[in-house]
Amino acid sequence: MNASRNYFTSSLAWILTFMLAIGWQIAPFMPNPHAPPAEATGEKMVLLWDTALGGTVPLGWRNASLTYGGYFLRGDTVANVGNPTSPTHDHTSGTVAFQSQNTPTIVARSHKTNTDIALTHGHAISMFAMDVATILPVYRNLIAIACDSGIPATLPQYAIALFDTTPGAGFSSYSSQNSNMIRIDSTSGGTGGSTNHTHTNLVIASDAPDTTQLVTAGAGYTTSSAAHTHSYVGTAPASSDHTPLHTEVILGSVTNSGGTAIPIGMIAMFNGDPNIDDSNWDVISDPAEAFGEVYIEAQASYQTGQGYATHTHSINVASSVVPDDIDVVDGSPNVSGIGAHTHTISGNFSDENNEPAYINVVVAKKEASFALGVTGPTDVTLASVKPSETGETTFAADELIVVTDGGSGWSLTVIMTVTLNDGGGGHTIPNANVKLRTDGIPVGGDDTGDTYTLWSEIITFTNETTSGTYSLDATKAIGTRDVGGSGDDITNIRPTIQVVAPVNQYPADYDGTMQFTVA
Repeated sequence: MNASRNYFTSSLAWILTFMLAIGWQIAPFMPNPHAPPAEATGEKMVLLWDTALGGTVPLGWRNASLTYGGYFLRGDTVANVGNPTSPTHDHTSGTVAFQSQNTPTIVARSHKTNTDIALTHGHAISMFAMDVATILPVYRNLIAIACDSGIPATLPQYAIALFDTTPGAGFSSYSSQNSNMIRIDSTSGGTGGSTNHTHTNLVIASDAPDTTQLVTAGAGYTTSSAAHTHSYVGTAPASSDHTPLHTEVILGSVTNSGGTAIPIGMIAMFNGDPNIDDSNWDVISDPAEAFGEVYIEAQASYQTGQGYATHTHSINVASSVVPDDIDVVDGSPNVSGIGAHTHTISGNFSDENNEPAYINVVVAKKEASFALGVTGPTDVTLASVKPSETGETTFAADELIVVTDGGSGWSLTVIMTVTLNDGGGGHTIPNANVKLRTDGIPVGGDDTGDTYTLWSEIITFTNETTSGTYSLDATKAIGTRDVGGSGDDITNIRPTIQVVAPVNQYPADYDGTMQFTVA
């Protein structure tokens, strides 16, 4: 049994009117469970829209291009912040270097005798430049639509939502976006970007040699490396994949002309935490979760952990050739200078991020309700009754008391908490005269037959009086459910209320309060 108590502190307002007969009404004691939640700051649902599919943005939603236009959508825990940086970039030299060489050699000549002297040296980079390139990934534009009322009860036809599995009833797969990142614009359908890029007009120049070591070659002379430099001008660094970190989702569009309710398992985007106004949304854009700090791409199947945070480029090319006889040679007799040579330029450019301009959205998945709770009807009219007579009414099929199982079982009780009175005239009806019939038999949802405290399914219930009625001036246990519930079970209850009008009851309107409590 669930140890916590959920006071569905639901007031039932009773109105007793004497005319030709006595009419009883139950006024609202809880907000309509199907009405859209009140809007708070943030937490508007954000879905996608393609005018080629559905025409103009639907009533109750707005084109959110002022907020999201020109940006890629990226999941995070804080919405409406992002990175507006330019999609163009270049690199610094990173690990790129002129590799040291064991050759070329100095050829020293003394008395017509040649001597080869190895001179190992390298060069630092003095200049590194390239043309900029873009990191825009392959994208297709869609319109972002935001719900004016926060989180809607019904999604409009043609609205596009996210799924991690094939969309179910009420949706059809939307494949026009597949293999494209989701980028928002004021109009839908535009495309651009690429998977790979390189950089043109690469220019690399060296400093002087990195060593001035003297080389001794026998008696009479020495040599040292000359102050020479190398360069490279070319357009051939390796290309690199700049696809950003992303999760691949399945898109589905609403097919029903009258819209559809939000299905369990649907993934939506929000400009705040959706659980402020609604419940049973699992935020999945926290760090390390499926949509945490990643972009969103449409695909035919769902995959997480795609793309790369950064990229670089590798290079392996030859520098320019330094010709013969440019080394300084000292000593006697004279010797020829260093021979013509080149160096290999190799390594990787600096790592640069793969983040085109983005704006954050909170991404959440609709889950089944696992919270213990109880709701009730908006209005119920009881049967007319004359003074000294007894009236009896079973709630209508659309006026149910609804208990949602929290997974640990529950018990439901009811009591009249405020005495029936005529609003200031001093006339009352005792709470003991308002009774609950408890001798009905559960019928598994069948609306025929015995209707006393009718249940939608077989659960444990208690008859506490042999007469089958129980006055509500004290708490009455209506029924219980054991811990075998799955956590999302719904039990509908259609109570039968009996009112005994006292003899000589004064004709007036009477108000009172009945409270249902689930624990």
